[in-house]
Amino acid sequence: MIRMYYMEHRPVEEIISIFGYSSRQSFYTALHLFEKEGIEALVLKGTGLKRCYRRTEEAEQRIIQIRFEDRTKDMYQIADVLQEEGYKISARSVARTLSKYGITLKKTKKMRS
Repeated sequence: MIRMYYMEHRPVEEIISIFGYSSRQSFYTALHLFEKEGIEALVLKGTGLKRCYRRTEEAEQRIIQIRFEDRTKDMYQIADVLQEEGYKISARSVARTLSKYGITLKKTKKMRS
């Protein structure tokens, strides 16, 4: 798009119709970014969270500590302990952490009477 503008000297109206833009302002915004910061400014940057905000490193360490202190606690009980301590974490997040470190409880078959 910018190449067409600089190298081929095409009119802005033609360029925005080729690329499906609805206004000249969109083109000029992209052009300004390119002139100011170069081609890197036009590359889409990832959006959203870059890391888990509930399962912080501190919370993960505490989950592991609770599991090793009492191996009989399941993810729900560990989540309850953490919530009492002020962590905002779900049982599913606890399960993900335990699974990540390979310290999940082994499921055993219940014997029928």
